[in-house]
Amino acid sequence: MDRTICLCGSSCGLARPFDLARDIASFRRLTIASKKRELEKQLAPSCRSDRMDLARQLQAKIGRAQDQLLIFCDYPGEVEATNNGSERKLRPCVSSEKLQRLPAMWAAKRG
Repeated sequence: MDRTICLCGSSCGLARPFDLARDIASFRRLTIASKKRELEKQLAPSCRSDRMDLARQLQAKIGRAQDQLLIFCDYPGEVEATNNGSERKLRPCVSSEKLQRLPAMWAAKRG
């Protein structure tokens, strides 16, 4: 299985959910449930570091969102692991809105 590289560059385990999400359609329900439990156990300790405030903040955010992070396991094939698809669908609307505002911004700059 091709592994996703974590953004932090370490073996913290934050990439594992994306590996599961990519292959989730090929697993049975019991396998998904087992892998989800394993990820839940690994997710909390993956960011334990009392040395830096940023690490503590990240750990707190992960703790608050724990029940939402692996929701794609409960709805395989229906819920994506990321919101990238939704962001792509919204992009044309946002770009169009920005383009409509450009003439007013140019006029304001001119004076």
